[in-house]
Amino acid sequence: MKLRLLWLFTIALLCKFSYAQDFRYGVYSLNEMGMKSYDKDPTAHAVVLQEYGKTWISSNDGLPLIHEYHVKIKIFDSKGFDEGNVEIPVYKNDNNSFEKVRDVEATTFYTDDQGQIQQSVLDNKKVFTENKNKYWNMVKFAMPNLRNGCVIEYKYTLESPRTLHFKDWEFQSGIPKIYSEYEARIPAYFNFKASLKGPYKLTKNVAEIDRDCFQVRGNKCDCSKMVYGMSDIPAFVEEDYMTAPKNFMSAINYELNDYIDPYDGTKHVSTQTWADIDRTLKQNEEFGGQLKRTGLFKDRLPAMLAGATDELSKAKAIYYYLQKNLKRNQFYGMYTDNGIRKRIAATWPILTWPW
Repeated sequence: MKLRLLWLFTIALLCKFSYAQDFRYGVYSLNEMGMKSYDKDPTAHAVVLQEYGKTWISSNDGLPLIHEYHVKIKIFDSKGFDEGNVEIPVYKNDNNSFEKVRDVEATTFYTDDQGQIQQSVLDNKKVFTENKNKYWNMVKFAMPNLRNGCVIEYKYTLESPRTLHFKDWEFQSGIPKIYSEYEARIPAYFNFKASLKGPYKLTKNVAEIDRDCFQVRGNKCDCSKMVYGMSDIPAFVEEDYMTAPKNFMSAINYELNDYIDPYDGTKHVSTQTWADIDRTLKQNEEFGGQLKRTGLFKDRLPAMLAGATDELSKAKAIYYYLQKNLKRNQFYGMYTDNGIRKRIAATWPILTWPW
């Protein structure tokens, strides 16, 4: 009886401490290598075998946000080769504050012409950074030796100075996933609201307290440790006339409610209602302040409205003038970059996301 109780206690401890951990890197199975299709979606050209992510706020200087990502994917045919072209967006701004990707590892497992399983490891010299625009870079690499039936695996760490922008997690993507898991650790200084979006339910949802996990200037606090898992996730299919696809994907999203600055003790509370958001936007110089601008076209109106005799023809004249003279820069966002007055004679105002 005592042995049985000891055995049950040991199992309970193992379950407690193993429910949230990454899977081993560089390990494959013969079943994975021999897969010809995914039984729950025979039309899929690739399937995620395992996916794991972990995000936490570090106690290091600046309190950087650390995000680890690890995935293993089975590629059935050449139409799935796009999964081997990896792109990681990294944010940057004018203050030389930017995200960085480090500790990249990537391996392709494949069967050669003699039926032997081989592996090809990515040369880190082939990981490069592409400048996309003023606010974003793209870290890129291509998995080596892609071929039908191969298994690819890669992992990396993203370090971000944007502590208050906790990393969301998308369970769904363009290919199905057998299993996806996300672990989040949030110090008590920060109050983030997590919400599950999309039509699919979690198959794992565990929360516990991690004692004294965070320390700043000698002050310690506990962390909320949460693990979310989802199994047998269908591929996301974008439909015609759909608005933003990410609004419909199954995902865990984080929104900051409030936080206590561990350096000066000041509590900051984010907007809580639509009225708060409306007021904040109207007061922002790069949003509401720009909408209040008047007289910007005053000197252009006479030439613009020449020959227009009624309200409809005047409206058409203004529309055609804007259509001909203002050009978009294909950059989407909320706020103006240089202001309407500065850009009115050249291009459409540059808009940028604040986050």
